[in-house]
This record gives sequence, C-alpha cells and structure tokens, in this order.
Amino acid sequence: MAKIFIHLGAHKTASSFIQANLKANAAAFEKQGWRAIDFQIEFKKARRGAVKVRGRRRSSDNMNENLVGFFDEMRADPRDIFLSYEGFLGAMSMRKGRIYPNHAVPIKMLKEKFSDREIKVGFCIRNFADQIESSYRFRVAMGRMKINFDDYTKRISPENLSWLDIVQNLSEVYGAENLVLWTYEDFKKDGVAAFVKIVQAAGIDTGEMVAAVAEPYNVSPSPDQVKVLKAWYEALHSKLELSREDTRRVEGSLRSMLAELPRTETKGLFGPKRRKKLTQQYEREVEIMREKWGSRILDFTTLPSTDRIPISQIKDDSAGNESKA
Repeated sequence: MAKIFIHLGAHKTASSFIQANLKANAAAFEKQGWRAIDFQIEFKKARRGAVKVRGRRRSSDNMNENLVGFFDEMRADPRDIFLSYEGFLGAMSMRKGRIYPNHAVPIKMLKEKFSDREIKVGFCIRNFADQIESSYRFRVAMGRMKINFDDYTKRISPENLSWLDIVQNLSEVYGAENLVLWTYEDFKKDGVAAFVKIVQAAGIDTGEMVAAVAEPYNVSPSPDQVKVLKAWYEALHSKLELSREDTRRVEGSLRSMLAELPRTETKGLFGPKRRKKLTQQYEREVEIMREKWGSRILDFTTLPSTDRIPISQIKDDSAGNESKA
C-alpha cells in the first residue's frame, strides 16, 4: 500500500523551514520513490487560476475545482507522498482560546481523501505566549492587524488555550501509532537535526540529503518595528490618497524591507507575569501529552551524529527564503 506523510503545521512553527528543505531534496525523495510536496505552492496556483475566471462562474468555485483536481491527482500518483502545509487545519484563531476552531472537519476530510494509503501525520506545538506574539507580529507585518497588542490579547481567553483537543482528534482519527509530534522549543535547538528526524519518522532515508537552510529563523518584527509598521499601514489606508494598486505596491515594499532586516531574537510583547502564567499552562499540557503520547513525541537531542545531514554540505541561502517560524 502506498504511503503518505502529512505535515499539518501548526502555523508559526518553522513550517517554511521544513518546506524549503523538502524542496531542496526533491531529487533525493524521488530516488526513494517519494514525492515531496509543498501544498501552499499548489494553493497559490489554484488561486491564480481562480482570478482569471469571469462571467457566471464564481472564482471561488474555480479555485475549489483546482484544489479538488490536485487531490485527485495525488491519489492517483503511485509514489509515496510527503505533503506539507500548515493551513490544512484552517485559519488560526485565538478568539475564545480556540487555536484551530474548525480543525475537526479537515482532519476527517484528509483521512477520507487518502483512505487507500498508509497515513502518518506530523504536528508541532508551541508555547502559548510565543504563539500569540508571533501570530500578532505576523499579522502586523502583513497589514492585517489594526489594533495594538493589549487590545488583541483581550479577545483571547488564556484559560481555554489548548493543543490537547487537536492532538486528541488526530489520535482518534489516524490512530496514536500514526502520530509524529514535536515541540517547537525542541525543534529550534537544532533545525537540521529536527528536519532529519521528522523525515526519518516518515520512513525515508536521509543519507543523501542536504540542508538548503541551516537554521529556522523568526522574521517577526520587534515591538518597535511593530509600531512603525502599524503607523505606515494606518497612513496608507486612512491618510494617504493612493490608488489601490499603489497601496499594494507600498505594502509589498514594506514587507520586502521587513524580510531584509536582521533575523534576531526580539523582546517579548507580554509582561513577565502573563508570560509566566501562559508558559506554565503550556508546560502542563506538554506533560499530559508525554503521558499519553510520549512514544510519538520526537526527541531531537538524541540524534546520532552519523545520521545528521553533513554540515559541510549546507548551502546557506536563508536570506532568500521567507520563513514563517
């Protein structure tokens, strides 16, 4: 029976780092009878196709047809498949504490779509405080956030934040033995080692692979950069008399400028007390997960040196890759 490994995300957990290394090693995957797919690229193709539709048919209908067609093409592919896309569980929403409020539907859908394959699923969790901060900064950078951080966090019910319901659903639908779980905190200690372990967990030999990107990095803006970006976006949409096309060009320039800024650790947006509370809450969840699914949680600290992607082969082109870490 053909296999499929589905990397589901979550958002803001170095998915782009994994996808960049998958793309760089497409030939190595192919040599072993595997097809490595960054689904987001295919999604963009479908969206571009939808824009071209005119007349009675709605563009959303055309996009859905493109996506359905792509799923059909994957099912017909005789190769094993490594599929990565952090958007499979739907939009991330921190409102009322539900991180992926609609995760149950796509989890079931993916199971049904690939019922004729052996399925393993990969999922990463992250400290709640870091997840909230990174999501907010990303939205600011993309011009999608109009309010300040304090007002943003007022919409969140911290006591309801949880990864457990998502992991439990994955376990029930796919079987606990088919889960591959890891924490972002472990992942970022050694991204290359983590990438190796994840690929090996899918059943793939990494001996001939190289690392296109050496380390996960976070391009989220610092608190000061957040203030500057918010001011620019507010000016663009409320004070400057620009056409829609010119507005988009300026927004694109701002994002390009942001991508070129140094990748450094930034000061947190949460105060120490709130961060401590959210961190303790997250650590309790990790303990519960280790009790229930401990054998399914990857340990990136024990990777033998002989199994590592040779550091001498690393081609550091990280400046040309946009990370979502």
